Amino acid sequence: MKERVNRFVASYGSPLLLLAAGLLLAIWPSTVGTVVCYVLGAALLVMGALRLWAYFQERRMGAALILCWNLAVGVVLCAIGLFFLLQPEIVLSILPVMLGILVLLGAISKGLRALELWRLEAPRWWAALLAAAVTAGAGLFLLLWPLASVVAMIRLVGICLAASALADLWLSHWANGAHLPRDRGSLL
Repeated sequence: MKERVNRFVASYGSPLLLLAAGLLLAIWPSTVGTVVCYVLGAALLVMGALRLWAYFQERRMGAALILCWNLAVGVVLCAIGLFFLLQPEIVLSILPVMLGILVLLGAISKGLRALELWRLEAPRWWAALLAAAVTAGAGLFLLLWPLASVVAMIRLVGICLAASALADLWLSHWANGAHLPRDRGSLL
């Protein structure tokens, strides 16, 4: 039973979380985007403050080289954290490009899994390849044609993430061996 649960979580956990994130972005884009900026900004500010604190602690002990690194990293993290907190609109306008890159990387992964299904002579392996192509198209769309409205872009990103998650769920279902010939086994 425990092995079944572990296998389910390993196969479907990440796509289900991605689906939830995509739906949240699609339904409440401005709220989710602003909250994410505030949380990341606060986390970066805390990390920067901890680096600055370490700088002053090590300075008292006489360490030299590490002092400059903690000071520089602390100042940069604090500055980025403040930027996230004070300018969430600008941060949100950059988000679609970053997520477009992630979606493209996911498409490459899906394409490799589709090729593995083809190698294993799985029926309908081409559907996995089609899912990879659609995901790649969504990623390219995010990169090449950013929309004027950040809210509309975040909603589109949510839809793209949800589509990618649904493709991952479908691929995980097939990769678990449920539809492969008996002598081919499972991909996982």
